[in-house]
Amino acid sequence: MIHKLLARNPDHRYATGEETRIALVQALSAQNDHTTSMTPPSGATPPKPMRRVMTSDESSVAPIPGQPILETALNATPQRAVRDPRMQKASWRFFSLPPSTKILSLIAILLGAAVLFTATRSNSSQQTDSSVAQGAIVDQSPVTISRMVSFDPNGDDAQENEAQIWALRDGNSKTAWTTDCYANQFFGTKEYVGVLMEFSRAATGTLQVGMKNGPWSLEIYTANGAAPSRLEQWGPRAGADYNTRRGVAQFVIPSQAQFVLLVLREVGTSVQCSAKNPYQGVIQDISFNGA
Repeated sequence: MIHKLLARNPDHRYATGEETRIALVQALSAQNDHTTSMTPPSGATPPKPMRRVMTSDESSVAPIPGQPILETALNATPQRAVRDPRMQKASWRFFSLPPSTKILSLIAILLGAAVLFTATRSNSSQQTDSSVAQGAIVDQSPVTISRMVSFDPNGDDAQENEAQIWALRDGNSKTAWTTDCYANQFFGTKEYVGVLMEFSRAATGTLQVGMKNGPWSLEIYTANGAAPSRLEQWGPRAGADYNTRRGVAQFVIPSQAQFVLLVLREVGTSVQCSAKNPYQGVIQDISFNGA
C-alpha cells in the first residue's frame, strides 16, 4: 500500500480518495485478501477457504479436484485486476511489519494527505478571495444627474412649472427654469418650492446652482435609498446659501448621497411677473461635480 501511494507513475497510485480510504481501513484492521495473485512470503500459508452450507434453494458448484484456489477466485470475480508482483511483495512486507510500525506508517501517510489537502484548499480559498475582490471593484464612472423634477408638496398639484424643468440641464445660458409669480418673496403660505435631483449613483461632490436674479436664499437636503415626499422627512439640511444679487450658489455634499433636494426659501423680483405678484425664482442651470 505504501509503495502504491508513492508510485512514480500516477497510473499506479490509487485512483480516488475513497479507494485510498478503503485500503487504509483494511490495513488498520489487518485484513488481507488471499484471493488475489499476491505471492505470500516464505513460510506464510494463506487461510483455507471457508466451506459454505448451501440451502436447498441455492445451487452450488463443487471445486474441481486439483484446481488451484487462485484460478477459482479469479473466475468467480472477473472484475478484479491482477496486481504487479512487485507491489504484491511490497504489500506482504508491509503486512508482516509489527502493528506499531504499521500505525506509525499510516499516521505519516495521513499527515501527508492532510498537508496536501490543506495546501490545495488554501490555494482554492485564495483564488476565491481574488475573484470576490475583482467582483467588488468600485464603480469609477462619472456621476451625473440622471433625473430632475420640481418639488412643491404644498401646492395644488405638487408641481412647480414642471414643463420647463429641462432647462436646468441643457447647459444653455439663454434658457432658465422659473417658479410661478408670488405676492411676496417667501412664497406666501407655501413657504418654499424646490427641485429634486437624483444622481446616477450615490456620491459626494459639489453642487452648483446658477441664480439669474436676487436676492435668493437656498437650502439643500440629501437622502439615500428613496426620496421623501415631505420636506420634514429629509432630516437636517446639508447646506445653505444666501446672496442679494444674481450669481452661483455652491454646495459641498460631504457624505454619500443619491438624492439631493434644492429648496428656495426666498426669491427676488422678476420682470416676467406682474406688479401684483412680482416675486419669482429664476435658475439658469444646475450642475454636479462628483468627488
